[in-house]
Amino acid sequence: MPFIDSYTRKDGTQVRAHSRSAPGAKRELSILAGVVLAAWALTAGHVHVTVKTPDAPAVRTQVTAPAHPGGGR
Repeated sequence: MPFIDSYTRKDGTQVRAHSRSAPGAKRELSILAGVVLAAWALTAGHVHVTVKTPDAPAVRTQVTAPAHPGGGR
């Protein structure tokens, strides 16, 4: 946003220093505000996040390995 220093117009009017928005900035800001408000309205002001965790695995029976590798030969 540019800052305009004070100046005097041709008719002698003094203009104080001020800041000026870029051309089209007001329209863009209005559109952005509308999108944000619409998103807020569609979620009724709340965002619900549901995380579903997988069920616990079934209980497995324990299997023991043979006492001697290779089949006990």
